[in-house]
Order: sequence, then C-alpha cells, then structure tokens
Amino acid sequence: MRPVVSVVIVNWNTRQLLHACLASLPWDSPLVALEVIVVDNGSEDGSVEMVATDYPQVKLIRNPGNVGFVRANNQGLRAATGDFIFMLNSDTEVRRGCIERLVEVISRDENIGAAGPRLVNPDGTYQRSAGLFPRLLFRILPSIFERHYDKQLEKLAASGRTRRVDWLSGAALFTTRRVLEQVGPLDERYFMWYDDLDWCQKLRRAGYDRVFVPDAVVMHHGRQSGAKLQNLQLQEQLWDSEYTYLRLNGGLLTTWLVFGLRVAKALMRWCLSVSPTTRKDAAWRLSYHRRRLLRFCRLRLPPADCRPVQSSPAVGNE
Repeated sequence: MRPVVSVVIVNWNTRQLLHACLASLPWDSPLVALEVIVVDNGSEDGSVEMVATDYPQVKLIRNPGNVGFVRANNQGLRAATGDFIFMLNSDTEVRRGCIERLVEVISRDENIGAAGPRLVNPDGTYQRSAGLFPRLLFRILPSIFERHYDKQLEKLAASGRTRRVDWLSGAALFTTRRVLEQVGPLDERYFMWYDDLDWCQKLRRAGYDRVFVPDAVVMHHGRQSGAKLQNLQLQEQLWDSEYTYLRLNGGLLTTWLVFGLRVAKALMRWCLSVSPTTRKDAAWRLSYHRRRLLRFCRLRLPPADCRPVQSSPAVGNE
C-alpha cells in the first residue's frame, strides 16, 4: 500500500504559480499517494475558481481574507490525514522523484524530524535551502559566518549528499504526522517568515534532527506573495518576525542587544547624513523601533493568537 503524503499549500493571489505548482506534483506516482490541501487567503485573482475547475481532487479551504501564512498553514495541517506532511509554497514546482526521495530519507531514521529538498532558482542555480540558527554574533559579523556556511551547503548540494542542518526552508518542508503531533504546529505569533526557523528549534528541543536532502529538488520563485506588499510594510513584517524569533529563542537580553544596535545605527545615520533620502530612511527605522519597543522588549511576549478562523470547510470534488 502506497504511503499517503498530505501536501499543504497556502495561496494568496498567485493563481498562475499555484497552477504550475499543482501540475508539478506526482499525481500518478506508483510509490506515493497524494492528499493535496490548498488554503486560500481571500485571493481576488481567480485562484479558487482555477483550483475548483482544474484540480477538483484538491481539498480547498477558503478564507474570506488574508489571515497570514502561518495561520492558514495550520488550517491545512489540521485538515491533513496523511502519514507524511509536505508544507509547500504556492510559488514552487516539485521536480520528478522529489517527494518519493523525501519519504525514503525520513522513513529510514526515527530521529529525523524534518527533511528539506534543495531549492533552486528558476534558472537552475542554487537557492538558500537551509542554514545555521541565527546567533547574536551573526547580527554583528554576518558575512564571516553565515556566508561561509552557505557556501559549504552549496558545494554539498552539488555532491548530492544529505547533511544534518539547523533549519530548513519553509518553502518546502517535509515531516511526518507522528512528529507533527508531538512537536505541534507553527507558532501563530508569526504572520509569515521565521516560522520555519522557530519550528526547527522546536524539533531541536524535542531531540529531532533536520536533514538537508540535495538530490530532492524543488524550484522556488521566491517571495511572490510578499512581493505584493509595499517595501516598508514588507520590512516591518520581516523585523516583526525576527524580533518574535529572538524573544522566543534567544531571550530578552539578545532581543535588547539587537534592538539597541539597530536603533544606534539608525540614530547615527540620521545625525551624520546630509542626504534627505538617508535621513528619511533613518527616521522611519527609529519610528518603527519606537512603536515596537513595548511589544518586543517587555518582560513577556503576548501569547499566541489562537482565535478561530472563519473559513469554508475543506472540500474536494472527487
């Protein structure tokens, strides 16, 4: 009997990319059976109609608005019934044999909590697929440590050898139902970004390995939903997620140090620069940190927002 892989895809206004993603899945594989769940965050580009018409076998969850990637992803996880779970971005395309290879790797060792494929850009070049957990020193001298590690992973990808890593990209993240039930879903204090690093930290604390599998390949366009946001809104969401991650995994002192370092740099730019554009950017950075001071630098973070999401049930038109 073929193992069932539940593929969970969150979509927000990426109709054409979503169509290509669904078309790339191994629907007729003799080795795995697919349960595909698409959670749509109130798209207005015809995504829902496309899925209903072209892929009636897909379970479709419709949200009336954009509840964020993490909350929508958790909706899909709750609807999944397979023994294996593949969290997949809508702007990806799965290469032949990828899912079957991930099933093989994660099945052979119960200590593996998650496996991640090699991500490639549309031109076939390597895209960052895994990495080291963020550390305070990396925020001060990032080029010395993170870039060296990334170069090592890129060379490893060419060899096809698997390797244990700190974190795996949430663009294509593979796990098992057993692990998910033990560790729990993504933390809904994240809207999007850094949720994958946070979840990999939960795996680490639970004693599970995270494994990079370079001979399983997924093409990833990258940040197609996020690209629809304004630059300042995008930067705010990135920093919000990073500070949430630092508070949950690095503690109050680390958060204060990174927060203070950025405030100091922005203040110096505002005081020393004669360029109106640079001063305007520095003023915005100072304004952001003033508005976020109590949110991220107080003694305790607010609990995860677990309000119920009003959505349609998962339906498929088999």
